[in-house]
This record gives sequence, C-alpha cells and structure tokens, in this order.
Amino acid sequence: EANLTMRRQVGSHLSLHRSAIGRACLAAMPEDEREFILGHIRKRHPEDWPEVRKGLERAFRDCADYGFCLSLGEWQRDVNAVGVALHHESHGLLAFNCGGPSFHLKREKLEDDIGPRLLHMVHNIAAATR
Repeated sequence: EANLTMRRQVGSHLSLHRSAIGRACLAAMPEDEREFILGHIRKRHPEDWPEVRKGLERAFRDCADYGFCLSLGEWQRDVNAVGVALHHESHGLLAFNCGGPSFHLKREKLEDDIGPRLLHMVHNIAAATR
C-alpha cells in the first residue's frame, strides 16, 4: 500500500458548512450564534442552500447522537472526514478533525472507528486540561 500525505497549512481556509471541523463548530455553538452564521451562509450560497441545509441538519443530528459529525465528499469530492468540538473553559470553542481520501476513509470506518477514537481523544484532552 502506498503512502499518501494530505497537508493543510496552519491558517488554511476550510468551509464551515461543508467541512467536518466546521460542522462540529457550528453544532457546538450557542443557537443564536449558529443561526447568525447560517444566515450569512444562506445569503452567500442561495443556489446551494437546500443541499447545504440538508447536510448541516444531518451533521447536527450526528453530533447530538454520536458526539461527532461527518463530511463525506462535501468539502472536497474525494475527501471524507469526521469532526469533534470541545468547549474549553480557558480557550473557548476548539475543534478537532481527522480526514483523508474517500477511498481509504469510508463512512463505516469514520463512524465505527475513527469518530469514536477522535471523540475519546477530545474527552482525554478536556480532562487533562481542566
């Protein structure tokens, strides 16, 4: 199996409404803040809004049910990812994600393996930084 590296630079732009890490942030925000941001997204992407809204609703349900949310080819067609948010007392809202090529990170692997492990890691970080 060949090695594959995907690099994102510090400060790279990721779509809040299409990326797993952005969706995790949105799901974890207070409702009034989330609605404010969603209003801007709706105005900026009116033609895509029905599809965007559907993906966000699914992501918010997943965060509520499982503690993590997914982006399956929605940020970039060939990239799947999982995201988890953390409310930190000192640092505010933080988010973590794990993503990779869709041929390697299938939905089942993200839901059954990577997502729960990422959630466990975030719980450990929260406990260690109290």
